[in-house]
Amino acid sequence: MKHYLVNTNRKTSNQEHLYADQNESMSHPCADSYKISSRLCDMIHHAEELFGQRDESYTVHHIETGHKKPQIMYFNNCPKGIYIRLFTDPAENMSRACYQLAHETVHLLAPVRGVANNLEEGVATYFGAYYMKVRMNEPNWGPVKDSYKEVLAKVKPTLDTDKYCIRELRRKTSKFSDMSKIKKDVYEVFKNYLNMADVEWLLKPFDR
Repeated sequence: MKHYLVNTNRKTSNQEHLYADQNESMSHPCADSYKISSRLCDMIHHAEELFGQRDESYTVHHIETGHKKPQIMYFNNCPKGIYIRLFTDPAENMSRACYQLAHETVHLLAPVRGVANNLEEGVATYFGAYYMKVRMNEPNWGPVKDSYKEVLAKVKPTLDTDKYCIRELRRKTSKFSDMSKIKKDVYEVFKNYLNMADVEWLLKPFDR
């Protein structure tokens, strides 16, 4: 397991973003720590632009690599402290690490302990591929597992048509997990491609 530190103390364009100082690396050369953490800063910026502002009361402390699956983790003794686990080490494959990190970035917008719903996982999967295409000029990234393909297929047509639709929904309730409370609004956003049963499925917990 290897670590990359991040620092949330800098502000960019009047917004707090994640930033890595070049000398902040626990077990890797400075360049790799700087690259992946700077990418995270850029991912946060673009995810906020598309989907709305993140909950800045949470602090991301570091990125860990070498885990079985990418995910957001919470410190037991620090309710608002989180860290990110990745499968891929950026020093070995920066592109794959960035694809995983872009997905996890969506989960940073409104962190919730427990299982995300299908809608949030669909948006996260969408943004992973979107970021790789738009910001890294690598358009061929996408999910491998059927469960992620399924959630992506449900949200992609709508997001391709209106990439800001999630931002509008999050103005009504910031947490994806609370969108069952505005189910009719969610349906209005997705109704051109999904029926109400599909929307109800989107609001259910994701089954990896």
